[in-house]
Formats: sequence, structure tokens, C-alpha cells
Amino acid sequence: MTSTRILLIDQHVAWLRFAEETLSQADYDVTTALDLDEVCERCINEDFDLILIGLPQVERHLSKLSDLAKNPGHPLRFVVMFPVRQTFDTVRMMFKEAGAHDVVDKPYQPDVLLRMVANEVYEARRQNNLAAAHNL
Repeated sequence: MTSTRILLIDQHVAWLRFAEETLSQADYDVTTALDLDEVCERCINEDFDLILIGLPQVERHLSKLSDLAKNPGHPLRFVVMFPVRQTFDTVRMMFKEAGAHDVVDKPYQPDVLLRMVANEVYEARRQNNLAAAHNL
């Protein structure tokens, strides 16, 4: 069985280190980047099970992410992470309309991060299985 591949994109180096260490210890295959531009080509050519992307990156690259998420040949599953709890449901809905599969508060504790990633990966696999069954 191949390991679950996670791409983390965030401008905060300390958070990337924390998330990479936490997820790697749980046997996830983790790639990190400070900016989407660093890994955009890899997003197109490699299969990531999940992409976690910080809010500032989404704001800068919303159009590009929307295109990647809605690519019929290779849609990407990305989750927008807000740096602090946001109550603006309209902002969250805007990102979902652009193609984000979920909008979450950035997890700063290992158990919260692991639970969130496990839930998102489960949902991604469930949706992929439904899509594959639908195409039969």
C-alpha cells in the first residue's frame, strides 16, 4: 500500500515544521512549500491525496487553485486553513465555491492536526470511490 501524500503550503516556517514532523511521525508522506509557485508544477504532475494551504496563499492564488481543483483530468483536493477562528461564513463559502473541499481553522496541536487530516483523507477517498463507481 502506498503512503498517503500530503502537501502543506504555508508562509509560516515554524508551522510547516510542526505539521511536517507531526504528520511524518504518523507515516504520512509530507511535502512542504512556502508558496504555491514553488510546487505548482508538482501539483499538476504528482498525486497528492490532500493539500493543506494557508489563507494568505489562497488569497494570492485563488484563480490558480480554482483551476487546479476543477481540472477534470486531475482535480486536486485542497483545504483552506484560516490562521485563527473565523466566523465569516460567507468568506468560507467563497473558498468552497472556488474549489476548496473544506475550510478549517489551522490546527496548532498535534492531535487536532492528525484528526483533521485523517478526516479529510477519508473524505477524499470516499469521494474518489463514489466517482469511480459512477463512471463504471
